[in-house]
Amino acid sequence: MNKDFSLHRVHTFAFYGFAKSLTLHKNDRIDAYKLAYYGKVMEKKPNMYPEDLALRALVKRREYLVQQLSDEKRHQKQTHDGAMILNIQDHQRYLENSIQALEVLIEAHLQKNTQLQEKCSRLMSVPGIGKTIAAKLLVTLPELGDATYTLSTLAALVGLAPYGRDSGDFQGKRFIRGGRKIPRDALYMAVLTGFHKIPLLKNLKERLLQKGKPCKVALVACMRKLLAIIHSILKRKVCFA
Repeated sequence: MNKDFSLHRVHTFAFYGFAKSLTLHKNDRIDAYKLAYYGKVMEKKPNMYPEDLALRALVKRREYLVQQLSDEKRHQKQTHDGAMILNIQDHQRYLENSIQALEVLIEAHLQKNTQLQEKCSRLMSVPGIGKTIAAKLLVTLPELGDATYTLSTLAALVGLAPYGRDSGDFQGKRFIRGGRKIPRDALYMAVLTGFHKIPLLKNLKERLLQKGKPCKVALVACMRKLLAIIHSILKRKVCFA
């Protein structure tokens, strides 16, 4: 792609609704106008550079193999056939070696990219966030630290924004849904450790539980608070203190 142009991947459903709101007419000329107008008025996501895309591919591949390893461990517990157990164990060793090899490649990519390395160091200053979680967050949620994105927008991207189900006098329960699974899972793992090391998260959880909120609601609130913390430190280019 020419360096004078930026690339933006449009969410299919978002653009479909936007296009329908303009006109129901459809032909090549009108479709081109809709795309151009959408690009002009809507917020664009940060560009992903080739090295970022390569790192994201490695992170996603590692995530896939970790899930496979988890599945194989579960299969081993469910089988009693000796030959099958040996086969599963062989596959587990292969997966573990592959995951380690990918972690080496991920580390090498971070070392080559100064900007990503600096962001990674800032994220790792937050208790509960190690190099693996930091890499997941940076490449699957590049909007982190971008001042044009509010916490509400980021929460929606990750799937931590509660959606209402109200109609008239009826007030239904609010649910989170959708969003990007990998950064959401990374925040979940970070929060489990952060409870013991970040007083802000611990106090928030205890306060919500005392109010009678379900444990999962308190957990999601803490994940959202952690998202706010890391977004702030990347935006201000500081470390957690």
